[in-house]
Amino acid sequence: MRPRLSTDRPDTKGVTLVELLVVIAIIGILIALLLPALSSAKAKAARTVCINNQKQLATALLLYAEQSPEGSFPSTNLPAYAPNSIEWLTNDISSSYRFFIAPELGENTRVFQCPADTFAYACCAGDDWIVLNQGFHQTFGLSYGFNGRNYPTNVPPPYSGLAGLPLERVPRPERTVLTYDGTVFPRYTWHEPKQPPDHQRPVRNVMSFVDGHVEFLRTVGATLASTNSGVLSDPPPGFGYQWNAN
Repeated sequence: MRPRLSTDRPDTKGVTLVELLVVIAIIGILIALLLPALSSAKAKAARTVCINNQKQLATALLLYAEQSPEGSFPSTNLPAYAPNSIEWLTNDISSSYRFFIAPELGENTRVFQCPADTFAYACCAGDDWIVLNQGFHQTFGLSYGFNGRNYPTNVPPPYSGLAGLPLERVPRPERTVLTYDGTVFPRYTWHEPKQPPDHQRPVRNVMSFVDGHVEFLRTVGATLASTNSGVLSDPPPGFGYQWNAN
């Protein structure tokens, strides 16, 4: 007589609700720990692109100065509402410099846009600041300014910045700003966005210099100086840059 084969299967233990909740909690903790690292890596990557962008702009501006008949940086303002312009301050050399260095950059127009430039601040009633879901380049057509120091527009030379200045006459090229993040003057930064504009608190922005190097350094919002040209003043002592090239 053959032995009977048992058809009974061994008991299988299912996942309990408590175990499932524990797994979900662990995954949530891991995600919470991972998000700051991912955010930091994304910010660092955007900053690296911003540094590379200004490196290219600095190279293009230096090439322009070297190849111009006078050996000077751009100075001639374009008429208002120039073709292909999307910002209102077209005749300001600090914005319209892009048209002068276009031959050096070719079709690479994205070099004027910082990937971290995705928001702006606006002040409402009182001291509250509102974060706008738009970038500096959406308002002005580019993320980076040229140190033309030509405020207000159509101010005749001499300028206190680089507009129309011969390259060989810049006394401290390693310290004199060539290009800068547009957030320097509004007193905030795209790279550390949790800090709203503040007249007193330094923030960090990317700047290129006349000697060609680029830094992510501490900046302070410049204040209006009482000069005939109405330019913005140099930062206080202790900061590693200057606007005035004279």
